[in-house]
Amino acid sequence: MSINKIRGQEQYVYDTDSPYTTEAAYLGQIAIIERSATEAHAYDEDGVHASINATEAAQTITTEITNPPCPRNITIKCTKASGGSAMSGNVVITGTNIFGETITDTIAEADDGTIQGTYAFKTVTSILVPGWKQTGDKIEIGYGDKLGLPFYLYHADQVIQCSLNYAIQGTRATVVADDDDIEKNTIDLDSALDGHVVRIIVAIYRE
Repeated sequence: MSINKIRGQEQYVYDTDSPYTTEAAYLGQIAIIERSATEAHAYDEDGVHASINATEAAQTITTEITNPPCPRNITIKCTKASGGSAMSGNVVITGTNIFGETITDTIAEADDGTIQGTYAFKTVTSILVPGWKQTGDKIEIGYGDKLGLPFYLYHADQVIQCSLNYAIQGTRATVVADDDDIEKNTIDLDSALDGHVVRIIVAIYRE
């Protein structure tokens, strides 16, 4: 079990004006997560793998893969052959989460454009690309703006505050909380990442 899975013990809070305890509140901990300018690099549509030419049969890519700069979601960019139909099929990303455990994310292809993956990958080890819809279909693999969190969260409101380049974000980030799968705990700032330091303040407690 990771130490991040161990929550702070619930404690009674003493009323400062009386010797009695109350169950109205309990104590937790505050954690500060910092992602460096390098880790908070701007979204990169081919940052994991440059353009891949689809073939008639599905193919598994295991070479020329670059890992995200820190645990982040994976993206795919579909470019159909000129005049062709929208690409259809599932790209399967395999790699590891922040704790080094093997994970997969299945991302459905669509018409031209970028599709966001859900889970935060620390590493990518293989990319399964489906067969073409028509000759000339291409796909790029990158990473998005969702940052993986190193804590299992119960609720999205545990993320108290975020800053980008030391400026507090005025609009709350989009937070996904999951107390079972670490790779599902992600945060997407209101502002796009741009290669500046990100700080995230999180309340950690036992529910």
